[in-house]
Amino acid sequence: MSSTPKASWALELCPERPGKVQLYPGHVKGIVVSPQKKITPKRPHKDCISGGGKRRKIHHSSDTVSETQLPTPPEHSDNNHGEAFISIVGSEQDMAIWPATEVIASDLEEGSGCQVDEGDAYEEYVHLVEEQYLAFVQVTMFHYVVQGFDVSKRCGTNSFYHLEARKSGEEAVRLSCLCPEGKKSDCVHKQYYRNFRDARFRMNEDCVKLEGAVVLFQRQMVGTQEETWLNRFSVRYGSESDALRSRTVVTYEGPDSGGGKWLCVRCPGKRCAHVKMAMRLLNVVVGNVDDDGEDEESDIPLDQMFMIDSGNPGYMNESGISYLPILPPEWASLPEDPPLYPRVPPDFPVPTTLPLDHLSRSACGKAFFDPAAPIIQKECSIYTLVGKITSQICVQTCPFCPRHHKCFIGPEPRTLGIFNFNNSVLFTHELLNEYTNRYTGSETPFASFVIAIARVYHGRGERFVGEDLFRSAWFAFASLQCMTGDMSCPECGEMPDTVIFDGVTLSFAKRHLQDTMQPPTYIPPGALKRQRVRVKEQQWIPNTSPQKDLGAKARREPGARTHLAAWMKRWGDKKVVVGEERRHMEQELSVVLGELGAVGAKPVADALSEIYNPGGEMRDWSIRRRYRMLFEQLSANESCIQMVNESGLHAMKRFVTSPTVANASLLVDVPAVMLVCEQEVRTSRDNKVLIELCRWMMTRAEEVLAKLMKGDNGNLENIRNSDGNGDNWKEVSE
Repeated sequence: MSSTPKASWALELCPERPGKVQLYPGHVKGIVVSPQKKITPKRPHKDCISGGGKRRKIHHSSDTVSETQLPTPPEHSDNNHGEAFISIVGSEQDMAIWPATEVIASDLEEGSGCQVDEGDAYEEYVHLVEEQYLAFVQVTMFHYVVQGFDVSKRCGTNSFYHLEARKSGEEAVRLSCLCPEGKKSDCVHKQYYRNFRDARFRMNEDCVKLEGAVVLFQRQMVGTQEETWLNRFSVRYGSESDALRSRTVVTYEGPDSGGGKWLCVRCPGKRCAHVKMAMRLLNVVVGNVDDDGEDEESDIPLDQMFMIDSGNPGYMNESGISYLPILPPEWASLPEDPPLYPRVPPDFPVPTTLPLDHLSRSACGKAFFDPAAPIIQKECSIYTLVGKITSQICVQTCPFCPRHHKCFIGPEPRTLGIFNFNNSVLFTHELLNEYTNRYTGSETPFASFVIAIARVYHGRGERFVGEDLFRSAWFAFASLQCMTGDMSCPECGEMPDTVIFDGVTLSFAKRHLQDTMQPPTYIPPGALKRQRVRVKEQQWIPNTSPQKDLGAKARREPGARTHLAAWMKRWGDKKVVVGEERRHMEQELSVVLGELGAVGAKPVADALSEIYNPGGEMRDWSIRRRYRMLFEQLSANESCIQMVNESGLHAMKRFVTSPTVANASLLVDVPAVMLVCEQEVRTSRDNKVLIELCRWMMTRAEEVLAKLMKGDNGNLENIRNSDGNGDNWKEVSE
């Protein structure tokens, strides 16, 4: 089957979804694989979940629409920076791409400029993403998980956010990001997407519609003595909505038994439904499931749970290729320290080629140098205290890891005074010890040290590494230095009676305590006053009867909105209803339709009747699911402005005036309506009912918005300061 576009209304006809496997190209041409119900109940290997090169077998569906050859992504191993990898669930042998191309829409206009620093800050962010230090992972067709970035400090953070990219028309794309900068204006995540859209993201905009309710996008071992894993999930909460705000990030750190620490960004401090969904996927990944793999308490089917095999999950672990213990700096050494190897003098020449020997080990830690295997020689950069040296390094491909992981066996050059970080970037012990010296002597932060060394390199016409890369390398280096047993007082021993800590006293400067300061509850003269605090009846459907002669008790009885919500909860998910149950459903539906018509929501009643009445034309379950989501939001006890904001209202006006394909794609600000439109255009039915429903929603949203804005009396442009000097209220005095 192939995609066949329809005329006029049709966005694009998409084939039926395969039954078991759903794949799509991820960021940097990665792949997302759907785990099946039956997985070999085998716990993952300590260093690689694929278990010594053997991957779990998952039976893929043969209902493949077409096959697409994916370009080889820049994969990586599990040690660090450009060589970190997320373990595999699934097999590469039977991969097939479902070529559905659904038009979607988005938030920034094409070509809009970024307001963040266009210099070193953004360049540093691009470098960190390209080197796999910061996460930028596609988790659904529209959504990416991005890692926070501090523009002022030019370094990554431990916060993760969701970014949405939806097409608007043929070429434009609208971007929305939930990071602090992205909420206000622009951010590095949006700028990165725009700059690399043609090279890496455009193919994702037209890929298969994948509904990943729970996605494991990062899995990294963080424990050394025991198997402790850091797992991060992107979880959809609420109804089956594709809206950006419908996703949250869940983090789990601990053993694969699930007994570690769980944290949900949306519901911190409690074991919420999002944590339970993430826990279920973790059990599937590690093999802690029953024979049938089912969980009666979960509403999310396994075919909507995925684990990302590749892409850019970001690197969190601090380790390098070098693994043997390293001597501490000479000034920090103790007489009882063991002589691990002869200390290298500062003027020791750096060799032109770093060879392999019997101590050479792979990035994953499972393979050592094999004299019979072929040796690869490539270029590497060795950073010293005064400049960069370009040299050659010998490596071998790891026989245990998949080839596309780019896991190599590299030399252990500690006897040369060199620390091998990732077979491409190496540092001399002298340089790394120099930071230890400055930090312990004057509390020099990483940023200051990197700037100081970068100035030395600049004088030589060279460029030093970034702060995040150096930080990761130093922690990996420091973790290997033998400094155990030196945290005791020579006189008091390991447990002194008195310990003195240095501290800082914080206070509010007295010069700020002026007589012009006012409490936050102070109301200045001439302030705007609203006639009422709260506007009633902001919901889509009124819950009170239009009859004025009813008593207070009768008006408190459940109304049309409550009855619609109850009916959808009871009957909305039932695919087939027959016999006596069918008769009860129709009777209750008749009552709901009558109440909707009585409160002025006849277009809602018409759409509901067309979907669920016996004589209704619609029997496609995928369309009914979309309508069910729309009806649930229309019957929600919340303001309709939460569903249709001002920008969504403008888009709905354009669509109602001219219901074309291009205008339909602009309804991205109203996701529930957008999803219905995407499904409707696959049929040849008359869409008059849908258009009338949108017209009613537009009118209702305008009414509520007008009520909310009614209290803003006066022209803000003419408001002056209370002192009457005539200054414009927007201007700030110096």
